[in-house]
Amino acid sequence: MIFVFGIKGGVGAERLSEFFRRVRLDRHVGSSPTALRTLQEHLEEAILAYPTAQEQPLCPPAERRVDICAGVDETFF
Repeated sequence: MIFVFGIKGGVGAERLSEFFRRVRLDRHVGSSPTALRTLQEHLEEAILAYPTAQEQPLCPPAERRVDICAGVDETFF
């Protein structure tokens, strides 16, 4: 909801809070405008940081070269 309507759709925190209240989710979700703005800011920061985190190498480069030998198996001919 926050991503689709708040970030992509540009719906304000007050309107989202009103929606959560009308569908009675305010009893189960922190839906005050302040809480929703804070959550939206955290989501935006995480979305912007994601590409940088994915570009970092997951494993250090190999220290030595590894040769690969391929063999043939007669059952596939």
